[in-house]
Amino acid sequence: MGKTKNLLQDFHNGEYSYDGVDDEYFYNKSKQITMEEAMKNHDEWWNSLTEEEKNHLYNEHKAAENAYNEWIADANINQLKDQGLL
Repeated sequence: MGKTKNLLQDFHNGEYSYDGVDDEYFYNKSKQITMEEAMKNHDEWWNSLTEEEKNHLYNEHKAAENAYNEWIADANINQLKDQGLL
């Protein structure tokens, strides 16, 4: 059985209460890092990706960018139509 299903069953049985901290996802938000550390972390992450993963991320980014640009263009056209300018 999956972890989520186990947690849900425990919760419904009154055996689990959420304390706001899950070790798997918890991190110390109060720790501040410098821009150099952030860039180093990003570079290490990026360099750990395969070319296929990098291409996938790039393609997702381009698709999102194109969808946004189309949405903005449609919004601008609709606004002009609403104003009677088209």
